[in-house]
Amino acid sequence: MTNIRAKQKCLALAVSMGAADVWSAEEADLQTQVDQLQEQVEALREEQKIVRTMMDASTRPISDRPNFGIDAPVEGWVVARDKSFQLIIGGYARVDLLYTPRGVGDEESWTPATIPVRSSLDGKYYLNTSDDFVETSNQFRFNVQQTRLNIESRTFTDAGELKVFIETDFWGSGQLRLRHAYAEFKDWKIGNVDGNWLVGQTWSSFIVTSSWVEVLDFQGPNSNSTLRLPMLRWRQFVSDHFIYTLSLEQNPYDTNATDVYVDGRRAEPKALTGTFPMLVAAFVFGDDRTNVQVSAAYAHIRADVEFEQPPQDPIRREEQINGTAINVGGSIGLTEVDSLKYYFVYSDGLGRVIADLNSGFAQGVFGFDQQARVTQLASWGVQMGYEHDWNSSMRSAFVYGYVDVNNAPLQNPMSFHSSEYGTANFIWSPVDEMMVGVEFQYGMRENLNGDNDDATRVQFATQYNF
Repeated sequence: MTNIRAKQKCLALAVSMGAADVWSAEEADLQTQVDQLQEQVEALREEQKIVRTMMDASTRPISDRPNFGIDAPVEGWVVARDKSFQLIIGGYARVDLLYTPRGVGDEESWTPATIPVRSSLDGKYYLNTSDDFVETSNQFRFNVQQTRLNIESRTFTDAGELKVFIETDFWGSGQLRLRHAYAEFKDWKIGNVDGNWLVGQTWSSFIVTSSWVEVLDFQGPNSNSTLRLPMLRWRQFVSDHFIYTLSLEQNPYDTNATDVYVDGRRAEPKALTGTFPMLVAAFVFGDDRTNVQVSAAYAHIRADVEFEQPPQDPIRREEQINGTAINVGGSIGLTEVDSLKYYFVYSDGLGRVIADLNSGFAQGVFGFDQQARVTQLASWGVQMGYEHDWNSSMRSAFVYGYVDVNNAPLQNPMSFHSSEYGTANFIWSPVDEMMVGVEFQYGMRENLNGDNDDATRVQFATQYNF
């Protein structure tokens, strides 16, 4: 009996020890599962932070970023992603067909400053000077130069978002051309101040991107600006309805100045030098539908001028140009499907901020007075545009632009004085990734001597976004 009881006790002890082992194993498994769940919860929290950061970046007011997706998240293929990094490749393939009944100097963009003007003296067509006699036969062009490729990376950190953006196209000679290349640190905090630092090349801060109208023409209205410059930029979102920008940018000095003769002696501009970066300040008020931007720019330019005085050696002197420019522009949302775009710019010696004066066929920086001394050229421009959505896949845009230069006394009589720009288009997007459009373009150029001529063009475009 004693042996039986002893065996029973041993058996009970063994069972209890086994149960304890089983319970310990189950407890360890449960703890492992709890740890795994905690890790998953932390991962979900990190993903939520990333999503919130991306949503914040994509809902900034449109007046803060250039159009066409330059400062918005790229619409393309996400080729790499983890909880703190994204790499996106995007762009589009595009074909343009352009027919110009009477030839112009710029066969690719619609640039009124390049329209040949028929001389009232000999009936021939010229651009700028009597040496620029040009033929004006009709032009027919196919090109794919607007095709673009871009790559964007976004790195999300506790200190903010680091964005790197690079974009190229094939404009000009058909070779790869750099459009944008910059790094931007968003939501950088300095004390209680929250803003964005940008270094690299992108749209000049002087540009009012919300005033841009959707046109098929590559350049756009003659009075607006498409300057892309290397820069160091600070942009602060003061509130949901107020943004300001300060930047140091590459000095956009212009080498396009012609020789003149004073009492039979030639005055020739030898060199222009930007002595200091262009200073730009811009202020944006409003929201993504209705907004206004006011900008100001200053650039100092040194001009080396050579003045003949036979039989002695030419006199070479240095002239100083203080180029300034101001603008105001933006967008007015009239209805859900209608918007009005407006823009005004004034420049004194800084003509490159105006598209037609940045074409190489017009002077917008300086000329010469009767003493062959440099005199700054004042110029101004205005643009009005209207956009309408016919339905979810069809839309149209209409725009008019005007540019005027206050010419110097001794400029060549055939020098550019003013121009007009007009377009009307119809665009159809059967799917989000595709666009087909047709646009009628009109332009007029008037010279200093009063001679003027106009021209027209029809442009067809097909574009596929990837």
